[in-house]
Amino acid sequence: MKRAFTRKRHRPEDIVAKLTRRCRRGCRMEPFRSLPLREQRQGLGSRRKPLRGEGESANEPQCRQTFVLQHRIVTLIAQNRFTVDLSGACSRCWKSKVLSIKEMNMSSKLVFKLVVEESGKEVFSKSLSYETVANIASSYEDSDESNGFFALAAKHPASTVRENIADKDKLSQEILSLLIKDNSIPVLRNLVRTQAFKENGSADDVERLIKLDVEIAQNIAGDIDSYQQADASKLCSVILGLDDPSILVSLIGNCSTPKKVLKELLNHSDPYVASQAKKRLEN
Repeated sequence: MKRAFTRKRHRPEDIVAKLTRRCRRGCRMEPFRSLPLREQRQGLGSRRKPLRGEGESANEPQCRQTFVLQHRIVTLIAQNRFTVDLSGACSRCWKSKVLSIKEMNMSSKLVFKLVVEESGKEVFSKSLSYETVANIASSYEDSDESNGFFALAAKHPASTVRENIADKDKLSQEILSLLIKDNSIPVLRNLVRTQAFKENGSADDVERLIKLDVEIAQNIAGDIDSYQQADASKLCSVILGLDDPSILVSLIGNCSTPKKVLKELLNHSDPYVASQAKKRLEN
């Protein structure tokens, strides 16, 4: 006789403890009070009974901060397995909070939401389109304190969102390492122009990107001495080996290009490249 299969019932507190351990391994951020698990499942926004006191570790792996805007509590969140606060999207109205995220091991899709609370009760919640998230990313304050949001938005599936994040100068090393592997050329085009990449981008990454795209190569050639981790003379040699003459014109237009390189370009097969090199030497 076959034994009847019975599903093991897990207590809510066991599930919460398990998720909390995963959250602590995956990221480090300031914990806040969270909704009880039963209310989370029912989609209720009110907090009947806080699981822990303010400032203590939350039983549910959820991070949330709130602020008052026109007598309503407004929170912008991104949700994966747990809820993460993303306030500060508009520097004129919202205050950003430091969320130090070193590593986010996410096994499911991020969901960006706008949540409005009134008197501690959730009165509005709606998922945000990728266009809205892209607009938020574009206007989000470019500062070290914003890296919590940048770390999440840099993983958005829409390249337009990642493009706006890659355009920021105050990116942490972790976010920079993530974006440098992006498959979107527009993302990489924005990234090579940022102060963060110019200061921390490795020589190998700079050389790889020069060979990847013409526009990227033009940007690097026009500001070749700003990439602090790379040797400018070696980058010049890499650029001289490229076929596209427009990249060489960008190199000629760079005031810091050595005269030795300019003299070498005097005999270039493209007349425009040769004439531009001659003008630079005469000036």
